[in-house]
Amino acid sequence: MSTISPPWVPSSSSTTPRPPSRSFVSTYTNGNGSDDWSTLTPSARDPRSWGGWELVAFKNAHDSDRAGKYVPVSSQVVFTDLENIEVE
Repeated sequence: MSTISPPWVPSSSSTTPRPPSRSFVSTYTNGNGSDDWSTLTPSARDPRSWGGWELVAFKNAHDSDRAGKYVPVSSQVVFTDLENIEVE
């Protein structure tokens, strides 16, 4: 099973990570999923059980800044802030 854990996994190098208000995972490879923006919580996980590639995006509370990555679904995305999004 492929897994993607986008909304956020705090990195060990950050003592006080601040999540954006919302996260989003596209449904390019699975039209049956939901690509609605979701509210983030610390250590949230959003596993996906299909293959392929998806866009993982984040936005701040005012929707004035956004950032994202196009990643294989088998990846884990580690979010620290909008400038620090790592793909493992």
